[in-house]
Amino acid sequence: MGNNFTSQTTKTFQPKSKTSKGIKKKEGKNPGKMDHFTSEANSIINVRTFGGLSIFVNQILNRSFNITHQLKMGSTIEPPNYTLSTSYSSGNYLLQGNIDQMGTVRGAYFHKLLPRLLMNTNFRISKVNSYDTNFVSSSFEYFGQNSTTEVELSTDHHFVLSHLRTVLPGYSCGVEVKKKIGDQNTQSNAIVALPRSLKVVGKIKKNRDVLSVILSKGPNFFCTQYVKKVTPRIGLASEFLYSSNGQKNHELLSSFAVKYAMRNSKFQTRLTSNGEIYSLLNLKNSSNTYQFSTRINYPKDLYSIGFGMRINANL
Repeated sequence: MGNNFTSQTTKTFQPKSKTSKGIKKKEGKNPGKMDHFTSEANSIINVRTFGGLSIFVNQILNRSFNITHQLKMGSTIEPPNYTLSTSYSSGNYLLQGNIDQMGTVRGAYFHKLLPRLLMNTNFRISKVNSYDTNFVSSSFEYFGQNSTTEVELSTDHHFVLSHLRTVLPGYSCGVEVKKKIGDQNTQSNAIVALPRSLKVVGKIKKNRDVLSVILSKGPNFFCTQYVKKVTPRIGLASEFLYSSNGQKNHELLSSFAVKYAMRNSKFQTRLTSNGEIYSLLNLKNSSNTYQFSTRINYPKDLYSIGFGMRINANL
């Protein structure tokens, strides 16, 4: 729920599958987190485009502490923004935080309580005093041999319970329930508009092919994704999404994406059924990465072009 750090950090704390001579065993493999359930498809479909100029500078001060600076300007969609981020890790815990020029502060704390039990607390504080912008949430994640269970509670009184399980090698499924504690089914604010939701997921993974399906109620949507690894360097992905928030509010969207990873570069592009094209090219040398981004919307005759630099300024 609004966690900007979870997807980048919990994989580090998640217990690894047992190996035999460097090969992972298929039996009893942990399915991972619910947030990572569609990571194979999202790594290809989610083309992170941007407009204008983006500069990202990373400074590793020591083995535990690093600082990053991010500056964005020249975009026709977003205003100029500067963000300062820090992270500190030591043993079984990790601290992360950032602040931007608008005064919004985000932070996260991860602590491995046991080899298979992870505690995660994150928060967001901004100048806007409302539950949907300012919150604190805490969760406990248990990574079993072939299942993952997560419980989360936040200050906006949302309770989340999810469970993923590997049924057979290559087959996994799960369910996630969200409930607003103390809800009286009123529509007095935007938070109560979605008092509860139920999500059911399933995935089949065979060799280089991955098929995932998501069903959700509150909001109502159906999503299916298919991934095909043609070669270790070339990946294809398709997505079909149907959502409905009312009797006349329906959305149908399909996407096709390609990812080509070379030795020192990576190219991604995505084409959607509503006429949008997202493209991103990453060129990497010994220490820095250069990014070229484009986004085109043919029906609305809109486009954006971006150039980015990721600089490693290690001390």
